[in-house]
Amino acid sequence: MRSTANHSVLLKCAVEEIEGEYARLKGLPLEWVQALTTQPWGHRAFYVRDPDGKVLNIHTVVEAPNPCAHERGALTRRSPHDRLSRRNGVAAAAVQGGCAMGKRTLIQVIYPLLQLYWFLVRPKTFGVQCVIQHGDAILLVRNTYGRKQWTFPGGSIARGESAEAAIRREVREEVSLPLQQLQHLGAFDTTINYKRDHVEVFAGVAPDRQVTLDAAEILEARWFQPQDLPPLAPAAARILGMWHRAKE
Repeated sequence: MRSTANHSVLLKCAVEEIEGEYARLKGLPLEWVQALTTQPWGHRAFYVRDPDGKVLNIHTVVEAPNPCAHERGALTRRSPHDRLSRRNGVAAAAVQGGCAMGKRTLIQVIYPLLQLYWFLVRPKTFGVQCVIQHGDAILLVRNTYGRKQWTFPGGSIARGESAEAAIRREVREEVSLPLQQLQHLGAFDTTINYKRDHVEVFAGVAPDRQVTLDAAEILEARWFQPQDLPPLAPAAARILGMWHRAKE
């Protein structure tokens, strides 16, 4: 993410099939900043603007600079395996950029742009969430971004990562808890946030109730009795039902 010359925000989103996305979006009532072109630095891209003035650069890498021929400005073909295609990688890349506004603020800025990207591209994503229990209580969290509704800890599955490894990592990162007695409850598909999200659901036991939050992503975490829960996000309510059925 960077600022454009007119101080609007530019969000760069990599896709695999740029021609297909361009053809699909041409029929939508969008403000087109630039039609599909192949750029000198090896990207094939087009630009649209959202109602708030944010510019979305949807692109794919078709060629990459050849470091051995830098002086000639030569380009060399990049194989598909070299392309960056991380799910939800836009937020991660921007956070690593060291922006002075702080990690939490940056995530809050990026999230609406990601929603715009999800609306336009409808990418296929893969995630995990977990019902964490200690004694007779379960752990709920609220994220710093989005609608900030109560939900279960979790996140995205990284490329090459198993669902079990992903949920253990996400829970450790978000609330610093190791998971014991991990059980796979099933999976479901949702389009709540426009993306086509496949979510693997787990249940696990925490050794204690001492949580340390990733303040950039988690606004609040609290242990609740299952019969006295606050209003849940739609996906969380679905996960809760899966957990109840597994206990029957």
